[in-house]
Amino acid sequence: GMKERGHGAIVNVPSVAGPAADTVVAVSQLNLAAPDARTQEFVAGYKTVSGSDVLPSYLAGTAYDSVYVLKAAIEKAGGKIDATSIAKGMDGVTYSGVTGKFAYTAANHAGPGLDSFVTITYKSGQYTAPS
Repeated sequence: GMKERGHGAIVNVPSVAGPAADTVVAVSQLNLAAPDARTQEFVAGYKTVSGSDVLPSYLAGTAYDSVYVLKAAIEKAGGKIDATSIAKGMDGVTYSGVTGKFAYTAANHAGPGLDSFVTITYKSGQYTAPS
């Protein structure tokens, strides 16, 4: 897994709990335990922009994905940026992001489903997938 450090409750567990963190199991939509290529790219960009080795929280991942979903909705709305046009542009938007798969319909503007959550734990202060 990736080295633990950063912002947000989940990434700070080892620094607060010490060795007891090895008994914690949590869920996150940002998979830092076994990141896919897109997540690795996001983390690298985050570190470059922040100028540090700090890992992003899932909230940073959510904000990142939100920008791309908004971009897709605006493009579908023909570049219109009023709320009504963007809301209509959301219909049919699909996007696979660092926090999950987005698939919007007229009835669903909720974002990624429950299957986007991953289980993580810690071993010697680092993220890992539970065994």
